[in-house]
Amino acid sequence: MTTPDRRFGRDRRVRSRRDFQEIYGGRRSIRNRDLTFCWRPAEGDRSRLGLSVGRRIGGAVERNRVKRVLREVFRHEAGTLARPLDLIVIPRAYHSAADHARMLSSFRHLARKLERELAGEERE
Repeated sequence: MTTPDRRFGRDRRVRSRRDFQEIYGGRRSIRNRDLTFCWRPAEGDRSRLGLSVGRRIGGAVERNRVKRVLREVFRHEAGTLARPLDLIVIPRAYHSAADHARMLSSFRHLARKLERELAGEERE
């Protein structure tokens, strides 16, 4: 039995300004009270993550903590997506108490919602 590759290298990240603009420009997004997902189908065979953490989340230390938590959640949950996506995650709120569990729950909720939406697109 092989273990899945859970590293988070550069090939797993949305990094260029052009990619961010194309994903935002596609106007495909969903949200809940904690997170917003913007996405497009991935060009490769793996999902990629982009993060957009604004100053309203807090100072640099808080923003970096939120990014670390979201990268960790994505590393573990990316395999649950039915198809590879380029995904930008935007935190809408920061909750320091139990933030990892809450972000994980919010991410899973949006991933399920996204899968339902993608399944609906396939039927059309």
